[in-house]
Amino acid sequence: MQPPKCSCGRYPDIFGHHKLCCRHGAVNNNPTQARYAAHNIIRDSIIQCCQLANVKARVDRIPASDSTSQRRRYGDLIAFFSVGHARSGTSRSANTLWDSIVGDVSLVHPRHGDTDDHNLWGVWNESALHSRIAAKVLRYSDYNNTSHAFLPMVTTTYNDMSNDLMRFIWFLAEQQAFHAMSGEMLGEAPLDVARLFARRMRARVACAIAVGTARRLVGSTAHAPSSITSGLPIHPSGPFRDRSIDEPLIPW
Repeated sequence: MQPPKCSCGRYPDIFGHHKLCCRHGAVNNNPTQARYAAHNIIRDSIIQCCQLANVKARVDRIPASDSTSQRRRYGDLIAFFSVGHARSGTSRSANTLWDSIVGDVSLVHPRHGDTDDHNLWGVWNESALHSRIAAKVLRYSDYNNTSHAFLPMVTTTYNDMSNDLMRFIWFLAEQQAFHAMSGEMLGEAPLDVARLFARRMRARVACAIAVGTARRLVGSTAHAPSSITSGLPIHPSGPFRDRSIDEPLIPW
């Protein structure tokens, strides 16, 4: 028995490679929504990591350019910092300051699944992750001419994360460790505390990737968004007392 056609007109393979690669989404009545749901689950988990580090972050749509002559491009989230940071490099924006990071999230399947040659479906695509990173850096380069810095937050269905996202998670873990060292973890080794928080944040994002991948495979659009759009959480007893958010579990 042949499976139902994908929205793109092709028949998906039994291993799910096409469903994970096709930009039309999984086979259902509203195909693209499964991709959006998977994307938003990962985005929300990264914002939750920011909140754990007491870094104000939210879903936002800030255009990369003020130009009206081209289609406006928007990142997925923005994280704010109280201290400006200087850009490095030799570009025209080098040594200018940024005080916020705009991130754009993507979930990539590192195997072929949407080529015209069906014999390639399932073959490892060595360039999938790096190609998506390069495309995002090029697409959102205008952010680097503003007070924002752009960060490609690319993940794969095999739970790989781009180097930029890993460094961002480590930065957040250091921020959380800094606050925790003056309270509940006073006297612990700073590096050990930062490593602990980094592992927990990576686990949180990894759970979101796994759930997002499953959503794409089954075509599920259900997503219960967290209460994260308001920025920093407010905890009367301190930012690290709320264990409902400070656990590396499925993020809802």
